[in-house]
Amino acid sequence: MAAALAAGSGQTVLVAAGTYAEQVTVANSGSAGSPVIFQAASPGAVTVTGAGGTHGFVITGRSFVTIDGFTVTGTSREGIYVSASDHVTVSNSTVTGSGHRVAGQNAAGIELVGVSTALISGDRSDNNSLYGFHVGGSSSGVVFRSDEASSNAEGWGAQGGGDRGDGSGHDCAELGAA
Repeated sequence: MAAALAAGSGQTVLVAAGTYAEQVTVANSGSAGSPVIFQAASPGAVTVTGAGGTHGFVITGRSFVTIDGFTVTGTSREGIYVSASDHVTVSNSTVTGSGHRVAGQNAAGIELVGVSTALISGDRSDNNSLYGFHVGGSSSGVVFRSDEASSNAEGWGAQGGGDRGDGSGHDCAELGAA
């Protein structure tokens, strides 16, 4: 998606239905009240396969970014990978079939590393070769709401920073993990 390179603060990239065999790397940050938004024109009708890269979406060192309504499938690494970023929202997306079920090649569906202030909401992560959702690397302020993980090799993973949304701690199992 060439638009990923150009989209800036306050802009929405509305993606038409179809299958996109590419990795989407978010190039720019948004700002408070004006995030960069990547939105499927119709939820679930846009599929990103990560071909030509290893992930479906990559957000590294960015702020105020939203990914909404995508299906990410068949990636060789994490479907959605967020690192060293803040104020990120991933919503209403499905991630399935990330990584390979071979030692050293497995991957979470949605991975957050060194992230502060993130909302993961209404997402489904299934049949991934590691965790459905994984939070690690000194992340903080990561909130999960109405997410579902099923049939993943490891279910949920939190190494700190994951919050059920009610401020009660890191027990991701109560979010509907199988």
